[in-house]
Amino acid sequence: MRETPFSVETFELPRNFGTLNPVSFRTSAGRRGWCVRLPGHHRLATPAVAGDLVLLGGGFGSYEFYAFDADTGQMRWRQRTRDDGPTAAVAYEDLVAFNTESCTLIVCEATTGRERWSKWLGDPLMSQPAIARANGRAAVVMVYPERNGNHQIAAFDLREGHPLWKTALAMDVISAPVVVSGTVYATLMNGTIVELDAGTGKLKRQDPEARATSAPWVVGDELFYSQREDRPRQPNKPTHGGEEEDVELYEALACRGSEGTELWREVRYAKKAFYLKGKATTPKGQALAAFLKEKDAGVGFSVAPHTAKLFAAAKHLGYTAGTVAGAWGYQGSRPVVVDDIVYSAVGTCVRAEGREDRTVLWELELAQEELDCRSLAPVAVAGRCVFTVTSDGVVVAIDRQHGTVLWAVKLPTGWVEYQPAIERSQLFVATADGLLFCLDAQDPTATGWPMWGGGPGHNGDAPLCA
Repeated sequence: MRETPFSVETFELPRNFGTLNPVSFRTSAGRRGWCVRLPGHHRLATPAVAGDLVLLGGGFGSYEFYAFDADTGQMRWRQRTRDDGPTAAVAYEDLVAFNTESCTLIVCEATTGRERWSKWLGDPLMSQPAIARANGRAAVVMVYPERNGNHQIAAFDLREGHPLWKTALAMDVISAPVVVSGTVYATLMNGTIVELDAGTGKLKRQDPEARATSAPWVVGDELFYSQREDRPRQPNKPTHGGEEEDVELYEALACRGSEGTELWREVRYAKKAFYLKGKATTPKGQALAAFLKEKDAGVGFSVAPHTAKLFAAAKHLGYTAGTVAGAWGYQGSRPVVVDDIVYSAVGTCVRAEGREDRTVLWELELAQEELDCRSLAPVAVAGRCVFTVTSDGVVVAIDRQHGTVLWAVKLPTGWVEYQPAIERSQLFVATADGLLFCLDAQDPTATGWPMWGGGPGHNGDAPLCA
């Protein structure tokens, strides 16, 4: 991380502290927190908060799912899964749903861990589930590959596991389906956005021209998402190693709306995005590529299965999506819209602008430029703050109105890729080396983002049914 105009709190952890034995700490500014180390040093996804519990899979390569006390970090229960790679969890009412990378969808009681049902779907599963409500019942929506190489998006009764519907898709989706007001939205790994009826699975719209690099955030009939931009290279401008000779790569904040059956599109702003290249060229990018290949090999994927269609994912999303481990953790630069303000972390900066008038309220540079790996996790919005985490582990709380950094904490860790969860003034962030941290936000407004995407439909607290 570059030198910052704001102070960064630090702290140290005891050397070689044991697994599943939480340790408490205070930062250099007196901020309290705790940390627990999970077995195996695996890559961890965003935790889910349900009541006084933090629910978290043991990571890519793990066979375990955990519940920890939100206040102390003490383990409350643990479940052994039959296959590896638990994803980010979705908590809804008294249940928690998650899937393993290989190859099962699981629903448990949140307070006890008792399995209600599970279903083998296919290998690999690279996205996480969402919850929908339709036809008077709650359903878990999941994407999976079939043995013949086709993909399906399907809904299952949340409490009993009965299949409700399924619809064919071309490939897996980025992060997760998104459910808003009776519609399921999903971004395929080739950039296409699809919309389906949550009650029947009927395809309502397919948009292959979206070029999206994240799941959409939905506001009414408008979709906000990050988008790949291939721009003609300026004459005599040198290439950035490994980049295509005739284009420069950007990632943009995009908006799409509709007027009747016609779609309109606009690009809000764009930043250089060398991480969308097909090959890593910097030392940091090459180290990441080697790390992801090592993780694939560790779960039996010396070569990714053809059914995963990662050749198409890597062509659109860059080299990290060319591995199962990379696609499993891929989130893009997904924006968040709250109170008609669009918040996003694209490239090296976090930005806020008006949804309708596009007035830029503030923009804050947080990370180094011209790296071929992502610098910032997708933003989370809770109370008066926008939260993000730099890839090297700096948690940043930014005032939503003014764009000033209210506090920042450097975690003693190597790499963070997932957005945090925030509930009841507690911020939970999981790392790529198997650590779960809790930080006191010291802010009673910091609540309402209890899981990835801010809710069980992954669109904040938007309603799940029409």
